[in-house]
Amino acid sequence: MVNIDARTALWLVLWSRVLTTFSGAVSALAYSVIAIHHLGGSSAGVAVATCAAVGVLLGNLLGGIADFVRPPLVIGAAGLLGCVTSGVAFLITRSHGYDLPVWCFLTLLSGLASTAAARGENTAIVHVAPRDQLPRLFGAVSMRAQVAAAAAGTVSGALIAADRALPFALDAGAWTVSVLIAVPLVRRYPRSGSPRDSFALAELVRGFTVIARSSPLLSIVAVSALANTFLAGAGAVITIDLIDRGVDVRLVGLVEAAVNVAGLLGSIASGLIARRLRTRQLFVLVLAVLTCSMAVMAVRGDVPVVVVALSCGVFLIPSLGVSAAVGLATLTPPELQARTSGANSAVSLLLTTVSPAALGALYVHTSRSVVLSVAAAGTLVAAVIARVAVPRQVP
Repeated sequence: MVNIDARTALWLVLWSRVLTTFSGAVSALAYSVIAIHHLGGSSAGVAVATCAAVGVLLGNLLGGIADFVRPPLVIGAAGLLGCVTSGVAFLITRSHGYDLPVWCFLTLLSGLASTAAARGENTAIVHVAPRDQLPRLFGAVSMRAQVAAAAAGTVSGALIAADRALPFALDAGAWTVSVLIAVPLVRRYPRSGSPRDSFALAELVRGFTVIARSSPLLSIVAVSALANTFLAGAGAVITIDLIDRGVDVRLVGLVEAAVNVAGLLGSIASGLIARRLRTRQLFVLVLAVLTCSMAVMAVRGDVPVVVVALSCGVFLIPSLGVSAAVGLATLTPPELQARTSGANSAVSLLLTTVSPAALGALYVHTSRSVVLSVAAAGTLVAAVIARVAVPRQVP
């Protein structure tokens, strides 16, 4: 039986992670800046970015341990790892003892810690919260990420310019606070529940098997991954194209700020939208709007059109994320929540890592219009698949 104290403690943990999400975004930029300026230029930057992506993938898989132990323990362990990682990065930055392999490893651990903590959170939400509150809670998690990203983007450059070690001190402090706030959740989290599987390394990838064997789960994961693939690549190309056409970098920053605000507003409304529409309706609606946004930007590339079209599409993306998260949580057995959630994220992350490179290469050899037309076609295909395969309504 879940008590109210456990739910309150979980809410505190969820909102305390605003700090680590904010500090993580700032420190991620600092990792890249230091790599490029002190460790070998753009090639070092690519190496750090690659290690960060690998860390996120590993975090999604290792976060599946939350199916074998109580999720708050995973959240706490990830927080300790994040604290130690940023503390080491702070000391290295202060002493200027930079070494590329060490720096790449720290970047990997940073991504792993953040993602594993997120997996533990999602599993705790499903175990502790009533089913009818899942859309609201997953919407809150999405809103938290948008708030942190918007805030971090406005100050990260100034913080790094003031002192390049400062972002890592900020991140270590944020993780410390997060760990301390997680202690009450560890103490109040219910010890009883569904029987847990015996731990084995092979069990960490069992989430992929669960998804493959369930048509409703497979359809939700496949459609979400397909949409994310084209959106990630298109987003990168839009920014590159604006800069390449000579648009003032400050205006490019304002475009990104406007899109972040649209995402934040979408996160605020996502729980309500997800509750009002059936699962299939929501998937088709969001993907259709994204298709129209990409098509409009393929024809017109001036800044006002980009801001309006991109903001309209981004506004609805959190609702799609909430619907997908609720669908996964509802259709997955309780003892497999973390592994299935991690497998879903790993699939999307694998594809979204490749997408910017693929669509970026297409942009170099063709044009913005061709790339965004391909993205529009991709999201349209995803909408058609959703109309046919995604369940009409997740129970």
